[in-house]
Amino acid sequence: MSEWLSDFCSSGRFLPHGHCYLWNPDLVRLHLVSDLLIALAYTSIPFTLLKFVRLRKDIPFHWMFVCFGMFIVACGATHAMEIWTLWNPDYWLAGVIKAITAAASVPTAILLARLMPQALELPTPEQWRRAHAELSQAHAVLEDRVRERTAELTARNEELVRAEKALRESDALKTAIQEAEEANAELETFSYSVAHDLRTPLRAISGFSSELLEDWGDRLDPTARRDLDRIVAAAARMAELIDALLSLARLTRTDARRERIDLSEMATKILGQLQEDSPARRVETRISEGLIDLGDPQLVKALLENLLGNAWKFTGKQALARIEVGKLEDSTTYFVRDNGAGFKMEYAAQLYAPFRRLHNVEEFEGTGIGLATVQRIVRRHEGRVWAESAPDQGATFYFTLGPDGERKNT
Repeated sequence: MSEWLSDFCSSGRFLPHGHCYLWNPDLVRLHLVSDLLIALAYTSIPFTLLKFVRLRKDIPFHWMFVCFGMFIVACGATHAMEIWTLWNPDYWLAGVIKAITAAASVPTAILLARLMPQALELPTPEQWRRAHAELSQAHAVLEDRVRERTAELTARNEELVRAEKALRESDALKTAIQEAEEANAELETFSYSVAHDLRTPLRAISGFSSELLEDWGDRLDPTARRDLDRIVAAAARMAELIDALLSLARLTRTDARRERIDLSEMATKILGQLQEDSPARRVETRISEGLIDLGDPQLVKALLENLLGNAWKFTGKQALARIEVGKLEDSTTYFVRDNGAGFKMEYAAQLYAPFRRLHNVEEFEGTGIGLATVQRIVRRHEGRVWAESAPDQGATFYFTLGPDGERKNT
């Protein structure tokens, strides 16, 4: 063992490489400069790879970069040893360094070959851009279809309300009733057709986007992940709008009944539930007693839920919110008043249009269907609804449940 170590550490009878070049100055200089530049380049490459891996943590196969770096460092060492052996015939040491290089290169080559199928499965930037463009286009088409169907459904609802009023004045009552029933059936079929037509592509958008996030999320750059998250959120928002649209359509298919109802009791229960759902909110409520009228209990409850829900929502930024439910003196006009965000009266005509909002979704969440629902319920009772407000000074919504009472134009 000691003899082998002695031979390993000594030059023995070997001659340095310079003898092979006959110590030709130009030839020695050529090999010296070439091996020096190669060694320096091989030594710098791993640092560049290390910096790249640290900055792009989303890139998969980090271990492959480590193996490749070790291989490159070993290659640089062999060229550095070539410079040493020009003058020092330490060929045993040179051979050991080459053996280390071989030990690093063979596993790297094997692992790289095994990694190749997985690397080929990675989507190209062009594939990501094309997929994102297709999803964005599908989302835009879907939004256009929702707007078109909403306009059609709103027009049909208005026509149906006018038809129902004409039926009461028509001499051919039986024929008119039959036509109205057929219109209702057609409207119901249309509504569910809308839901089916819109939900199918919507599920595809949401499903494929979620699948991309689950399967490739850890390999995506932040921009791609953010775009996919926005698509999934937009699909969920669209599903919520479709559900709201169907709820609005169902209002015209229910028969309104006239029963004695206690609006004070209804408002108390609804506000109690809102306070229970948000116990941290400080809300001062005032509900007048004895608010009794005739109306459909289910529809009037939905009316109050929307008005009080809006008052609760738009007072969310107030340190102390105030919500009041009452009735104008000597009239059958009821009101819901709050000290919330309010709005400009010049936009009052837009309040009752489906999906029309006066505030951004980022400020206050919602679908834009609530006040459209309120207006349709009031019209089912042959009443009116109107509002008074100013920015940052709250809003008051007035409504009647019949042709009597103090009313204004909506």
